Parts: sequence; C-alpha cells; structure tokens
Amino acid sequence: MDKVWDLYFDGSSFDKGRRGGPGPSAGAAVLVDSDGLHAPTIMTVFLPRSDSDSAEYQGLICGLEGALAAGISRIAIRGDSRNVIDHLTGRKAVRKASLVLLNEIAKTRLAEFDEWAIEWIPRAQNGRADKAARMCIERAS
Repeated sequence: MDKVWDLYFDGSSFDKGRRGGPGPSAGAAVLVDSDGLHAPTIMTVFLPRSDSDSAEYQGLICGLEGALAAGISRIAIRGDSRNVIDHLTGRKAVRKASLVLLNEIAKTRLAEFDEWAIEWIPRAQNGRADKAARMCIERAS
C-alpha cells in the first residue's frame, strides 16, 4: 500500500500593506514525505490581484496538482484556512461567487486520490507554506 504524504497549504494576499487583499497574492503548498526520505517539495502560484480566500484555494489546488503529478495516491492535507476546509468538508456552503469554481476544481482534484483527509491547523503550525506564499509575492513584486 502506498504511504500517506502530508500536504500543507496556505495563501497570502496584500493590498497597500494590508493583509487580505485584494491585491498581489500567492498560494503555496509544501509536500512532505511522512517517512522523511525526500526533501519537502514547495509549490507556489503568483496571483497579480486576488483576495486571501482565493489565494488559499490556489495554494491547495497547486499542491494537489503537484502531488498528483508525482504519482501520490494518498494524502493528508493541513491548512489554516477554516473557510476552505469547511467548504470542502461540507460544514459550510460556498457563498462567495469567486470561490465556487475554485471549490469545484479542488473537489475534482481530491476525487483523483485513492484516499485523502483534510484538517485545520493553527497558523503557527503552517509556517513553511505561509513563508513560501509570502516569498512568492516578494519575488514577483
């Protein structure tokens, strides 16, 4: 049986120094081998103008697509976005029109895995993905 990989995702958005945007944004994901045999894989996507919820979704989608491309079939997803996690687990309806398509894309990607789980973690435990998203914005600016 294939091992379970860990995927941490985050998004960051800024507008004139204010978090949340809309403004320059990025999504990021860090794929971690739970056995520690491989170095973490960091994936980012720059979004010239977006908000924080969309950036969170983009980070997750980027990570899911990277994991699928690597042939990973079992994944444990962790992020600090309650909105994204609540949307994907059905605890909360997607009300923001700009998130409907992103939610559908994420669900389509999740369906390609043999097994997946998702959980909320505190921001303090999501430092690598947060740092990757912020660095992506800085490099693009």
